[in-house]
Amino acid sequence: MVTRFFRRLRRGAPIVVVSGLPRSGTSMAMKMLEAGGVPIVTDGVRTADESNPKGYYELEQRQGAPTRTATRRGSAHARGKAVKIISLPAHLPA
Repeated sequence: MVTRFFRRLRRGAPIVVVSGLPRSGTSMAMKMLEAGGVPIVTDGVRTADESNPKGYYELEQRQGAPTRTATRRGSAHARGKAVKIISLPAHLPA
């Protein structure tokens, strides 16, 4: 427990990652997290439409397989928040 406390002090609040294939319920999971009080990271680029009337909750710069550099650079503002990352079959390991 003490180790966990010091790790959180050193690294900051955890990042909640919601990931899945398109049309798998990731937007619903983000909506539930938001309703539960978890701040979310989204850019609002992809707005609600007929397929997803409540919105997508996506962050376009994070779609696909993130690189190590991009993850480090973007993780600071996501600490303590939820981020949605869509996994596309082309990016999945064999």
